[in-house]
Amino acid sequence: TAPAALRAAVSYATGHDVLVVASTDPPGMTSSGAPSYPAALPGVLAVASIQSDGSPASSGQSSTAAPALAAPGAGLVSIAPRGNGNVVASGSGVAVAFVAGAATLVRDYRPSLKAAEVAHRLEATADHPTGRLPDPALGYGMVDPVAAVTTALPEESGESTPKPQNRPVEVVLPTPENRRPTHLALITSAAVTGCAALGGLLTATIRRGRRRGWRPATPDET
Repeated sequence: TAPAALRAAVSYATGHDVLVVASTDPPGMTSSGAPSYPAALPGVLAVASIQSDGSPASSGQSSTAAPALAAPGAGLVSIAPRGNGNVVASGSGVAVAFVAGAATLVRDYRPSLKAAEVAHRLEATADHPTGRLPDPALGYGMVDPVAAVTTALPEESGESTPKPQNRPVEVVLPTPENRRPTHLALITSAAVTGCAALGGLLTATIRRGRRRGWRPATPDET
């Protein structure tokens, strides 16, 4: 059971429209299957830390708090707080910082959203894993700050998200036009015209042949 003071603090924060983000595998966890607080409390956005290959970054101890999101939590290179050079950081707190930072960006870009709506936006725009959601180890997937800020969700504009259709789309093609009568008419007309022209040519030839008595034409007669 979570301490009463912790419950009261989370209840006070969520009651004042604050999005509480917590790790499902905080440091100091000694037994697997134990509740992780405050991640297991209602209204808290639970985060699982993962490695670069997508596997859990925890040391083998897992809690009963189901993660809503996943974020990088191992082997992250960053700028050193003092001096020159970089540092490598690991831990569940790094993953929580990723999600908390994304939530801050969303609230700054979309100040009208409530805490629950920000959490929903982070979950809806995450890089979803394959299979049924939420995934037991990754929740709704890897947090995506850019998508969380820029994506236009249908439910926020009053539209309903269409359900995918698993049936094939029937494509109806138009009935081909029967052009055979037209083609036959054109062919017949061309044949009649050709025959008429040929008949006229033969008639003229026969008449000229009769006038000459069917003898070859001389140069003066051509």
